[in-house]
Amino acid sequence: MGGVCRNHGLSPASFYKLKAKFGGMEVSDSRRLKSIEEENAKLKLLVADTAVVRLVHHSTILELSVESYR
Repeated sequence: MGGVCRNHGLSPASFYKLKAKFGGMEVSDSRRLKSIEEENAKLKLLVADTAVVRLVHHSTILELSVESYR
């Protein structure tokens, strides 16, 4: 195992982490998992962007309502 890790530039800890994650999977399963993880990352960014836009809109509405009372 030490030689395999050295040949691929992995630490033993990284090897065991990858083995725990992908150990029982077929190649097609790991490709599907990677695809799903990429889609999940894109969706998280979309949700974060939407939250920022919503926050900006909310603060703008509050500012406008405060100005209308002056």
